[in-house]
Amino acid sequence: MINNVNQFIDSVARTDLGKAARRSAKTIWNAHRAAFETTRHEAGKVLVLAIDEGQKLDVRGRKTVDNVVGNLTGAAEHRLTSLEQAFQDRVTRIIRSIGLPTTDEFRALSRRVDAISARVKPRTTKKAPRRNRRRAA
Repeated sequence: MINNVNQFIDSVARTDLGKAARRSAKTIWNAHRAAFETTRHEAGKVLVLAIDEGQKLDVRGRKTVDNVVGNLTGAAEHRLTSLEQAFQDRVTRIIRSIGLPTTDEFRALSRRVDAISARVKPRTTKKAPRRNRRRAA
């Protein structure tokens, strides 16, 4: 039976219909191969484009994150400054309420002491008058 099938295929292959079927199959095979090569080549281009777009998105994302972090940092610094000022105001109120002098009052007092010292110093640098000493005989 197999011999009969092989003989039939050989007889069909020798006819015009068989030759046309072979040419058609060869054309289909070549088209298939060309499509595969084109797909492989185009897939490389698509991959390169996807990588480029991914890098662009990464750069934009990083800029956005940096901007958000900068805004949050600015807001945190502002709140921290406000908190620090409120703390200093409260400490100053407590210092005044218990009667301790403030830094400004110490500075004013220091300036007054320096001014008084400057006026007193020239008076103390004058030589004291000599007293007559009696000689012991």
